[in-house]
Amino acid sequence: MNNLYEFTMKVLPGESSNMPDALKGAYVACYAAALDYQAALKKGVQAIAQMGYKFDDIKNGVREVPLDSWAAYIASVWPEYADQMPSAEQLPTVVEDGQVFFGPFIGFSK
Repeated sequence: MNNLYEFTMKVLPGESSNMPDALKGAYVACYAAALDYQAALKKGVQAIAQMGYKFDDIKNGVREVPLDSWAAYIASVWPEYADQMPSAEQLPTVVEDGQVFFGPFIGFSK
């Protein structure tokens, strides 16, 4: 059975990314459903590469996200992006299907 894992990725612009020229890279929260955290990391790196970015590093480790606290988590961490994230009702299917999704990209220029 899959679990949901969260980790922050540092990504750099790739040849086909849509990152603005003024940015050197970005940090993005990755949410990956997998059997274990190693599989989640692999899926996240593959997903970001498919989007045209270069994976650089993981910041602050990996944590498992309890599904039953998803609504409260989104309300406290990403309230302004709640409509762009899976709802608490959608999340079990997302996890069961082994999907990967991302939070907002936070760019940096130095």
